[in-house]
Amino acid sequence: MTSDSPAALAVGARWLTLSTFAVGAINYGYSIALTRLLEPAQYATFAAGQALLLTAGTIAVSSIPWILAKQLASTSLDRGGRQQIIKFALVINSVQGLIAGLVLYLIGRTFADSTTSLVLAVSAFSIFVASTAGGWLQGTRRFGVLATTKVLEPAVKVASGLSLIAAGAGAAGALGGFGIGSAAVVVTGFVLMRSEIGPILRSWSITGLGVWRDVFGVASIQGLVSVLASVDVVLVAVLPVPAGAAASYQASMILSRIPLFLGGAIAIVAFPLIARRGLTDGDLLGVSVRLYLRIAVPFACVVATLPAGVVALIFPAGFDRVSSVLPWTAASGFLIGLVELVSTFYQAQAVYRPALARQSAGLLVSLIAVPLGWHWGGLIGVAIGALLGAAASVLLLAIDSHRRWGVALLPLRGFWIPATVLATTLSVGRLSPPVWIVLSGLVLGVQGYRTFFRAGSGTASRDAPNRNPQHDPQQPEEGSAMQILHLGFEDHRREGSGGGSLRNREVNRRLADRHVITVLTTNYVGAVERVEDGVRYVPIGLPLGYFPSLMSYFAVLPFAARKYQADLVVEEFAAPLSSILMPLWTRRPTLALVQWLNAREKSRQYKLPFFIFEWLGLRCYDRFVTVSEDMRTKILDSRPKAHVDVIANGVDRDIFASEYATGADVVFMGRLEIAQKGIDLLLEAYALIADRISGRLVIAGVGPDQGRLQALAQSLSIADRVDFVGRVDGPAKHRLLGEARVVAMPSRFETFGIVAVEALASGTPVISFDIPCLRAVVPSDCGVLVPAFDVERFATELLSLYGDSDRVTAMGARGRHFARQFDWDAIAIDQERAYLNALSASRGGR
Repeated sequence: MTSDSPAALAVGARWLTLSTFAVGAINYGYSIALTRLLEPAQYATFAAGQALLLTAGTIAVSSIPWILAKQLASTSLDRGGRQQIIKFALVINSVQGLIAGLVLYLIGRTFADSTTSLVLAVSAFSIFVASTAGGWLQGTRRFGVLATTKVLEPAVKVASGLSLIAAGAGAAGALGGFGIGSAAVVVTGFVLMRSEIGPILRSWSITGLGVWRDVFGVASIQGLVSVLASVDVVLVAVLPVPAGAAASYQASMILSRIPLFLGGAIAIVAFPLIARRGLTDGDLLGVSVRLYLRIAVPFACVVATLPAGVVALIFPAGFDRVSSVLPWTAASGFLIGLVELVSTFYQAQAVYRPALARQSAGLLVSLIAVPLGWHWGGLIGVAIGALLGAAASVLLLAIDSHRRWGVALLPLRGFWIPATVLATTLSVGRLSPPVWIVLSGLVLGVQGYRTFFRAGSGTASRDAPNRNPQHDPQQPEEGSAMQILHLGFEDHRREGSGGGSLRNREVNRRLADRHVITVLTTNYVGAVERVEDGVRYVPIGLPLGYFPSLMSYFAVLPFAARKYQADLVVEEFAAPLSSILMPLWTRRPTLALVQWLNAREKSRQYKLPFFIFEWLGLRCYDRFVTVSEDMRTKILDSRPKAHVDVIANGVDRDIFASEYATGADVVFMGRLEIAQKGIDLLLEAYALIADRISGRLVIAGVGPDQGRLQALAQSLSIADRVDFVGRVDGPAKHRLLGEARVVAMPSRFETFGIVAVEALASGTPVISFDIPCLRAVVPSDCGVLVPAFDVERFATELLSLYGDSDRVTAMGARGRHFARQFDWDAIAIDQERAYLNALSASRGGR
């Protein structure tokens, strides 16, 4: 196979995939319009007839036309041979069209009247005859023209179908549009092929062509694919399913079967390339599968997670069951599209029996599972039964194609990881339809750009050479500059950012004088790409609220990270997922920076399985940097053989240069988030003693729970004693901490507790709950540790410390001495050494 085959595949597939989207948009609009123009019972009849025509169309465009394409792609045919094979295709397609018309008429009579059944028959004949033009364009590799004719057919179909419905023809008129649209393609095809049709009409002899084995092989394989794609739709019309439920199920196919057409678009391009070049090493199959997964995975995830509110806007009353079956039909549509694509390679190499055996087994599963599913689970049971049949087909084909060509159909990096990340992100987003709309638009937009507008998309290896520094002999040695890509998630300039972003800023700005550092962060209103202290900050995702922007960051991060060259990729574990499993997305050296491991808490908070990503993330990295011994123990419990460097957080040296007079207030500083920071517990404790201390409670920071906390203070009757002062930075922060009488840290969990160290450096004692991490930075002679979450004990200890001036002064002095060990300059040097060691290990060093 020559090297231009993957490129030709990509270019042709882009044309046909774009036309598929255009056709999908036209058909989508048509089907949606019909849900409003036809009664549910009439729509159910239309949908069942449409499924039959889809089956006929799949066989029509993928049997004789594929043989025609294969023969025309061959370099051995002279002009006479080309005329002979085109003549053969016309005759056989006409005969097949007559047979298909008779079969569809008989099937149609089981659920429709004689007029509608006759329309089905005529439309089927027209579809078969029209397919000859498609085979000729495919074989001559005129994919742009082929894409145009593919759009022409549904455009004419919709115009004529709507006109017939307006005239009162009902379901029969809607189905009649298929025949009229195909007739338009027949006329167009004869015009395009006129130079070769003229001589053919003089003689209709079809002897001397040894292609009958291919005819039956290709037709059988494509027939099984189309039956697999429509068996559930037809059975829903035949089984005793209420009309409204049947219409809902069939309406779900409007969206969920689009991957089938995407697979067909890629297959149409791949087929003549294989016929012309041969398939010896599976490269073309691998490229085709990757291209399909790149397009179909995000689309299927978007369809599967459609919020009920969005579905209600799309479909009218009477189609209320669509939302419940979409996750299952979207998954089966994705798998059937993959079956359609992979079957192409069996057909192109005339390897018919293995494909037929495996597809037949999958179809058998579907024929058994769909009726049983209806019996046991109703409409959702039907959808699950169809999914089982599709999954069985894919599994059997995957095993054989891996053995035969060495290609994985559902690879970990190409399918399982992106599908899991996207499905989880969109599932979270669907809790708010506007957020889901934005996220799904972003996902489809990014993938659309990568597929259709980025050079070489779909044909390059998983990591292009300029993105694989481990293959570059010029990797930096110790002492030379590194290019570091830091997936930092939180921008220190964003309101509500925590201690983790402060750490990143302090370390990165110290390393920037020796290395090139790019930090990818979440986007927010007002964020712009900038260079600050020598560090390049790039916001990615959408500038929405805190949680939606974070989820959009996760959704685009795997793709955005690949745009930047780097010797080392540093992924910072971030709530709520922890990790997007970066080592599986890139071949560049990676290191995990872990400041927290609380995905289980976030899973309980949001009722979603975020902990799965954390579990996987801990197992896909070999090297970690973390901020505490407690966190190191947690990492080693999950990854015993990992290399874990403990590098603490630090404080600004300037804080030691000032002396502060102790004031009267109790101060909390941090992100206003109840679940982690425990500020609700502090308010409750303060309320118990507010009338016995003179100072106020000052809460410094911003965050998502500020309104709830202000309401809580009001309900506890302490609102007049509590000041919410917003975010405080720089010298003002040092002064606020230094002039406090006590700094309170009521956190339920912490990553390190940098505010505690800053308070001690300012000369102020700290009171906190006795939890891991804080236990390490609040020694007993510098502060007070209270049994975890005991509010009454917290109030008692706070009152005791507050009233003992000598104790406050002594603890403050010892705290200043203790905090001097947390020096940002030394911490930056330690982290640089960890980065260099990670690079050395990636080259086989230790």
